[in-house]
Amino acid sequence: ARSFAAMLRGPKPGAGKFGAARRDRNGKRHPAGAALVYLATERGGHTLQPLRGPDGTAWTTLAPATLTQLAQRVDQLLTSIRTG
Repeated sequence: ARSFAAMLRGPKPGAGKFGAARRDRNGKRHPAGAALVYLATERGGHTLQPLRGPDGTAWTTLAPATLTQLAQRVDQLLTSIRTG
C-alpha cells in the first residue's frame, strides 16, 4: 500500500480513463460495468481495473502495464460489452 501511495504522489507524465458502451436495436445504452484507468508514472505504466469475481464480489486490480498490455485490457473492456 505504501508503494502504491508513493506512486500516486509522484509525477505522472500521463494518464487516461477508458470506458465503453454499446447501444441495442432500440437505442438503449449499455455501458461496461466499470472504466479502466491508466497511470503513466516514473516507475512505468499501471492500470487500475475494477472487476467482479465469479461469485460477484467486486475487487480492483492494480497491475503494471506496457502499452501492449494496456491495449489488451482495453480489448477486454470492449469484449465485455459485446458479450454482456
